[in-house]
Amino acid sequence: MERGGGSGKLEIVVSHANGARVMRLRGEFDLAGVPAFERELDRRPGPHEKTLVLDMRELTFLDSSGLRAVLMADRSVRAAGRRCVVVRGPERVNRVLELTGVDGRLELVDGFPLPEQTR
Repeated sequence: MERGGGSGKLEIVVSHANGARVMRLRGEFDLAGVPAFERELDRRPGPHEKTLVLDMRELTFLDSSGLRAVLMADRSVRAAGRRCVVVRGPERVNRVLELTGVDGRLELVDGFPLPEQTR
């Protein structure tokens, strides 16, 4: 996949809203960005944080390393009994999810704030 004209390096902006930790991902999510992503995931959730939101609306590029990190985050969060939600990104990022079949494994939403959980 061709890289976008974004800022390059992955930036992660973290906020908290309505019982969720929101990780807004900006730039290119490739192998170089995985360590920072994993460090942020390793931060202990607050007692009221029942949901992790991975907001990919500002990603310009997603490779297999970034995709694997998202899948591992989803697995880890769910194993801890919490909810993991991924906010869809630009078409080039969403296409990676579709081509790999990952879109059927993740809870994908179109925006934030989140719709109520229906499960």
